[in-house]
Amino acid sequence: APEIFKKPLIITQKVDIYALGITFYKLITHKYPVNERNFKEQGEKLVMIKRIDRPPEIKDYILWDLLSKMLEFDPDKRIIAHEALQHPYFKSSEENADISQEQQDLASFATTAQFEIKLNN
Repeated sequence: APEIFKKPLIITQKVDIYALGITFYKLITHKYPVNERNFKEQGEKLVMIKRIDRPPEIKDYILWDLLSKMLEFDPDKRIIAHEALQHPYFKSSEENADISQEQQDLASFATTAQFEIKLNN
């Protein structure tokens, strides 16, 4: 997530949402949106580009809407787990059948827990 390259380092569940967005992106496109040689160059690129543009491989508007909200660079604007599960991409009856009540409750709990780890580096 872009915020891991900033100081002071504040890690919230939104880092996990970004990581999940990257995972979805990779599964769909078979490439990473930003793929530099090392961690330092990765951070420099993320600071420089400010956002991830829609690749031509992702044609589904609803899917891209969800991914762009997961890959939002500003963690304060990034979608949270509970909101992601309410997104139209997951709202079809077939999709909802795959998400258990326990999983929905866990996502809801994660949004209210507000865990933050502050690391001073």
